Amino acid sequence: MRKRLYLLVPVLIAASLVASIAFGFPRKEAPAADAFREFERFSNAYRAILGNYVEEVDSRELVDAAIDAMFEQLDAFSTRMEPESYENLTIRTRGEFGGLGIQIGIRDDYPTVISPIEDTPAARLGIRGGDRIEEIEGENTLGWKIQDAVDLLRGPKGTQVNIGIRRPGIEVIIPFDITRDIIKVKSVPYTFLLEGDIAYLRCSNFGEKTAGEIQRAIHEMESRAKLKGMILDLRSNPGGLLDAACQVSDLFLDRGQLIVSAMGKSVPRTDYVARTSATFARDYPLLVMINGASASASEIVAGALQDWDRGLVVGLNSFGKGSVQRLFPDMAVSDRTYNQEDTGALKLTTSYYYTPSGRCIQRKKFDSKDFMESMGDMESDSLPESHFESMPLESLPRFSTLALGREVLGGGGIHPDFKVEERDFSDLALVLSGKASFFHYAMQELPKGEIALSYRADRQETRKFRSFLRKQEYDLDEFGEEDFEKERDFIASRIRFEMLYNQFGLKEAVRAGIGDDWELQEALRLIRKHKTLDGLLEAEESQP
Repeated sequence: MRKRLYLLVPVLIAASLVASIAFGFPRKEAPAADAFREFERFSNAYRAILGNYVEEVDSRELVDAAIDAMFEQLDAFSTRMEPESYENLTIRTRGEFGGLGIQIGIRDDYPTVISPIEDTPAARLGIRGGDRIEEIEGENTLGWKIQDAVDLLRGPKGTQVNIGIRRPGIEVIIPFDITRDIIKVKSVPYTFLLEGDIAYLRCSNFGEKTAGEIQRAIHEMESRAKLKGMILDLRSNPGGLLDAACQVSDLFLDRGQLIVSAMGKSVPRTDYVARTSATFARDYPLLVMINGASASASEIVAGALQDWDRGLVVGLNSFGKGSVQRLFPDMAVSDRTYNQEDTGALKLTTSYYYTPSGRCIQRKKFDSKDFMESMGDMESDSLPESHFESMPLESLPRFSTLALGREVLGGGGIHPDFKVEERDFSDLALVLSGKASFFHYAMQELPKGEIALSYRADRQETRKFRSFLRKQEYDLDEFGEEDFEKERDFIASRIRFEMLYNQFGLKEAVRAGIGDDWELQEALRLIRKHKTLDGLLEAEESQP
């Protein structure tokens, strides 16, 4: 699986194409003779255009356009990368880049946030998984490829980019002015002992050191208390390295148990299995938290633990990004003097991931109009955005877990055993977050004196915040006193977070706000109520 395959583009010689294709032809689905005939059609069209079109055409531009058209027939993760985009990708893999801190994909022909990265400009302003980026610097993004958006969103540290977000259930586009920063991704930004004996681990991505960080954190908490439960928080975790997902799963599975399988048309099936016996969560219940922005490696871990009945999954349906991409240098076959600096790449989906029970993690798209017709007269605004790319609930395939034979749902992504809805935000809350008003208020107030970890924003503080908004001339005329009063608790919690974040750092700011985290509080309630994994399994009320 680690070997890099190379796709060699057909060579252009004068006005004809070489009749051989270096990357081969499909093996079973289409005989080689059929593929050659289709290639001959392409070759004839190419020769006809070069030889007979009324004006001169650039042969490279012509072939680039043809390749782009082929990729339009594939999934959103497969694309032709220009040399500059290819170089940007290599920069990202080095661990630092100037940007916003979001992972994006294509949904309904728009760039869409898969997940914000913890402790980045986007996350701090309230960008959420599922947010559709409809505008970048005033340009409508309909029909853009992922790389088109990435190229505009990335930039030098300290520069600003304006984006317009469309959020499900919100009628207007929400404007965000985001200042780019160097994105340094931490796998396990914080861990806590909740209520004295419940281990809580926040995992924000999967990198080379993730499993080691988790293992050390658990050992440290075990040295302080006899654990009675564990919560692995994978919400808004966009994924990362496959090896890291397998290593984390290995901490909870037994030697030889299947973690995930990768299968594709032109690559052999590859199974990844646990190499050691489970180290943790043997004598206490384990919950894995996910949401619609949990993707890729997060789904591998959640699916493996769910399928082997090692833990229950809590939250919302995950994103459904279970495909494997490989890079193939985009250069001529026989041009040995090809300028490597001008080399782009073809990024191609080559296989899908499957959980141990056989569920395909990749969410397959289908026509949203057909879906709405199948749902009758239900209003579209009442449905989560992710539903438009999944099948109706009654049509989802059923699978069985491998230890206890519990029913779990397929159809893309990981479906939770216990469904816990996220908090809905009002228009006022969204606007205040998008304008970074809490951040700017904290920056103004902190120089006036230090605060304690016990700091809370009382009514006097929220009134000062209102005065700050007026003085700074925030455009909030559409909101009245009643709107602010309804969101007073939210405003107070966000002020507290920003004040503590800037004084004490992310971990202490999060710790102080745990009581405001509805989904986490529900996970704690489940563990306290049922006490053991067997108790959780018996009490399971699956609501996919």
